[in-house]
Amino acid sequence: MAKLNFTDAEIASFVTYRTLAVMVLALPFGMLIKKRKIKPFYYFSAIGVPVCTFLYVYGAEIHSVSLVRGALTLFGFCHMVSIVCGLPFILRNADDKTHTEAISLNYATWSMGMIAAGILMFGLSAVSETLFTEDRVIQLVALFSFSSLYFLYAMGEEQLPEQSKQSGFNFSQYDWGDIIKCVTPTLLIAVGAGLIIPFINLFFFHVFGLDSEIFAILGSFAAFLVASVALVVPQIKRRYGYKAITVTQSLAVLALVGLATTEYFPLVPGMVVVAILFYLVRQPLMNMAGPLTSEMTMYYVGEKNREILSALMSAIWSGSWFFSSIVFGILRNWQFKFSSIFYITAALYVVGVLLFYLLIKDYFKREMVSD
Repeated sequence: MAKLNFTDAEIASFVTYRTLAVMVLALPFGMLIKKRKIKPFYYFSAIGVPVCTFLYVYGAEIHSVSLVRGALTLFGFCHMVSIVCGLPFILRNADDKTHTEAISLNYATWSMGMIAAGILMFGLSAVSETLFTEDRVIQLVALFSFSSLYFLYAMGEEQLPEQSKQSGFNFSQYDWGDIIKCVTPTLLIAVGAGLIIPFINLFFFHVFGLDSEIFAILGSFAAFLVASVALVVPQIKRRYGYKAITVTQSLAVLALVGLATTEYFPLVPGMVVVAILFYLVRQPLMNMAGPLTSEMTMYYVGEKNREILSALMSAIWSGSWFFSSIVFGILRNWQFKFSSIFYITAALYVVGVLLFYLLIKDYFKREMVSD
């Protein structure tokens, strides 16, 4: 979109529309799936995501702001459906002893998708930049994603949770105190992430001049690292327990600070390599905590709160990115450097990591009492 002469502020505003539907609809959707089969909603997502992708690409090409906004709004909702359904589906259907492995594999699968898309964009651009333009590669990826319908069809029957006598829309049945404790640190981290993750490619483009195909392969390698560490999360949990969450997140914050600082030395020989290294270190460290935090918070709130917690987590990530994208656009219009925005994110991360530390301590106390 930057190459189509959209400004950073305009791109940021479009990102807000992608998250708008999720922010508004995730909570009622989480209540909706509490007593229902999840698989039909996966079909909806599998069809909706690629269709909206085609609409988005077309809208960007003809500079139709309304079409881009509408396509990204619908894309956000369709994508949210698969995200919200993920953890409840796993916890319903996977054996209790393999929850960590199943959740970690789920995280790794998303990263593997990014790897494949990045390699495809880089490889096809290397073959012919005129034939395989960025929009055409995105359309090819969207077309390929329709194949997920086959794998959905091939899945076996899912298990339904035990039916509750209470209505799924009865707010009083949920343990809101526990839920709030779980979502607060995630909220802070999500707000910070929303200030940088959707725009990290703009950082490398404006500061170091890295073009999209170069960043695509860089993003693929980062996703490969994320997927790799996600697969070893079960071993890390068995050795270090949930305390690994705060350790890895703290190291990721240090890497982010280092990445931000490189903006002050863009002309120093080799500084782009240093920035790339900080980026590649930060990505797996921050993301490897995801499976552990998801599992721990799901256990913390208990079975009856899982669907609503999953929905709230999705709404928080999307809602925070909605507001963070607006803030990012404002800060860039005020001529804030990327580094300043990254430092703000680092400060939010620090508070979020501290709250996760306190939550983990409380979780262990409850486990000791229950034993």
